[in-house]
Amino acid sequence: MKKTSLLAAGALAASSIVAFGGPANAESGPLDYDCTITHMSVVNDTDAPPEMLVGSTPVPVHLTSTATVPSTVMSLIALLYPGATSVVGTGSAVGVLEGPAPFPTQTLTTPLDIPSTALTDTGDLVLKTVGTSGDFAPPLPGLYAIKAGNFSANLVFGALSGVIGSPLPVSCTPPTGADTTIDTIKGVVPTTTALSALPTSEDYGQKTTATATVTSSNPLPVGGPAGNVVFKVGSRSVTVPLQADGTATAILPKLAAGKTYDVKASYQSAADSFYQSTSSDAQDLKVVKDGTRTSVAAPTIKRRHAEVATIKVRSTHGATVVGKVRATLKKGTRTLKARTVSLRSGAVKVNFGKLRKKGNYTVVAKYLGNQNFKAATGKDAFKVR
Repeated sequence: MKKTSLLAAGALAASSIVAFGGPANAESGPLDYDCTITHMSVVNDTDAPPEMLVGSTPVPVHLTSTATVPSTVMSLIALLYPGATSVVGTGSAVGVLEGPAPFPTQTLTTPLDIPSTALTDTGDLVLKTVGTSGDFAPPLPGLYAIKAGNFSANLVFGALSGVIGSPLPVSCTPPTGADTTIDTIKGVVPTTTALSALPTSEDYGQKTTATATVTSSNPLPVGGPAGNVVFKVGSRSVTVPLQADGTATAILPKLAAGKTYDVKASYQSAADSFYQSTSSDAQDLKVVKDGTRTSVAAPTIKRRHAEVATIKVRSTHGATVVGKVRATLKKGTRTLKARTVSLRSGAVKVNFGKLRKKGNYTVVAKYLGNQNFKAATGKDAFKVR
């Protein structure tokens, strides 16, 4: 969620309206408030989802705020409240809730509650507040924004012996012209994302096409769903834009054979599209080894010349074959030489050295296969003249 600054944000945690915003755990820089005793900053975070269905059941959201009181102020407090070891506080804050027309802008006055916090001898003082909001659900499609405003608080300092001195009043205002948005709510209408039926299995390297369709049971008067669809297969994914007809088609990522993968399509609503982001049910896709074809080219040579055979291994669906080949030189049924070599870009040359005897020979090449490719054998006959 988006973060903002100072105790004003913490105040809104207890209000009847709750902040909803961007991706969970996203952060913005702290915003300094001008207070009677100093400048202070706070970073806020909520556990709210990034979007909510219009008219859904209102839900509470927890908000955590972290305020930093600079060490220079702590030195002053040590003088004003000698012996103080902790601080608590109460107060109030004023916020604003803005929404899409005809939603009226609302002013939010919220009580503050700062729990007891131990004071530090040196360095900044960090005050953390955790609150639970009142319930909220967006009444209309669109963006809602909660903005922090002025706030005031009374800080009470104490020790084991009790309260020390009088409460310290603090009032703060946001910087002029600063964006004081705490969070935004995206009110959306429902959608369903469906993944077209996939084959139960595919060969490694085979291009399998998947299509997702996004529909809404309560479409908006103007425009359909817009955004992207992410097709995820195992740990890999491919993202394609959603077309105007509500469909998205992609070639699924290539994954290792020998496993069954979950395939899922997830619709990601565009920032200016007020349709719900949804995901399809997962489908199983088993990836099996692809077939291969091994070819050998062994040229006819003169006696006392070297025989260099070229071996190529091609897969049925065009993926580059890797692995090892066992190449054997034969004269009749007798094996003369054998080499085990590695393919490079699906091919390899094997030098069997100089041959001294005339006659008919054969080079037999067996691709040994691996996780993704089946084994295959090829051969070629040649003469030594």
